[in-house]
Amino acid sequence: MPPSKNKTSQPYRCDRRQFLKLSALIGCGLSSTAVLPSFAQAFHPGSGLHTVKRNHVAMGTFVSLTLLDRSRDRAEQAAAKALDAIHLLESSLTRYAPASPISVLNREGRLGDAPPEVLQVVGRALDFHRITEGRFDISIQPVVDLMRDAFRRPNAAPPSDAALAEATRLVGAERIQLSARAIRFTQSGMGVTLDGIAKGYIVDRAAQVLEEAGIAHFLVNAGGDIRVKGSGEKGRPWQVAIQDPFRPTAYGEVLRLGSGAIATSGNYEVYFDHAKLYHHIVNPRDGHCPASAVSVSVIAPTAMDADALSTSVFTMEPAQGMRFLAAQPHCAGLAIGPSGRTWRSRNWPASRA
Repeated sequence: MPPSKNKTSQPYRCDRRQFLKLSALIGCGLSSTAVLPSFAQAFHPGSGLHTVKRNHVAMGTFVSLTLLDRSRDRAEQAAAKALDAIHLLESSLTRYAPASPISVLNREGRLGDAPPEVLQVVGRALDFHRITEGRFDISIQPVVDLMRDAFRRPNAAPPSDAALAEATRLVGAERIQLSARAIRFTQSGMGVTLDGIAKGYIVDRAAQVLEEAGIAHFLVNAGGDIRVKGSGEKGRPWQVAIQDPFRPTAYGEVLRLGSGAIATSGNYEVYFDHAKLYHHIVNPRDGHCPASAVSVSVIAPTAMDADALSTSVFTMEPAQGMRFLAAQPHCAGLAIGPSGRTWRSRNWPASRA
């Protein structure tokens, strides 16, 4: 599977994650079956800008950086620093590594001397818990683990109502206490997952590294959590294509972004059962998987906000979710229902098919 040639007319696809949301395959002209090159470079004489691309695997997905700068060396050094930051933050915020701070918190019910990034992400997660009136809840881990384990058994079946009710009783981010340096659960058996917010935070931190290095034009994509600034090649706005959930190789809409972030939550790629009725997005209120939407995309000032809000709105009725997003500063949303019907917040930008 050789890499495709660069074509600036092709948009960047806003797909979701492999593990937690649909994984993105990024690159100008890259198809969903192409192998991402380890690096690519180009120079555009008209603009005097070098384009440097770096593609890597991190956080269980493809991470793609595209930088445009007058100095190729500066862009290459900035990209390397951004990738280093991504790996460092991933090791701190994951719950899949036994020695990570989040794993220690889940295992012991408390975490002293928590790293700053953990405190920041958990603190912002608690903000979203309040903003969404409990729709966003990082303490959903017991329910997610129950679903996963139930379908891993030889006689795979949904968890019983009793087991689901017991796991749901452990959900409630209001029982997470956060201090200046520590985090603790006030109820035994609780656990957190930062899967709905940490990837966005890491994308934002990578963008911060690029900005601090003086890079004025860039795109950072980590499995569909996308942050952009400036413009793309030939001075054109960055193009982000939202995947059609019913046609995996097709674009639903193509947006032009100059600065900000976008993320998409979908139920069509990561699921626990063969019938695709039980997926990774769970309503914290009842432990069930929402079925009123198959895809929710959110534009926001930061990737962390877009990440958390797309997950939150997915648990709402689409019309309710669009009204909620319209009330959030500088945010906009698009929801797609199981029948293909679409809902857009009133501030959703014009797009092309």
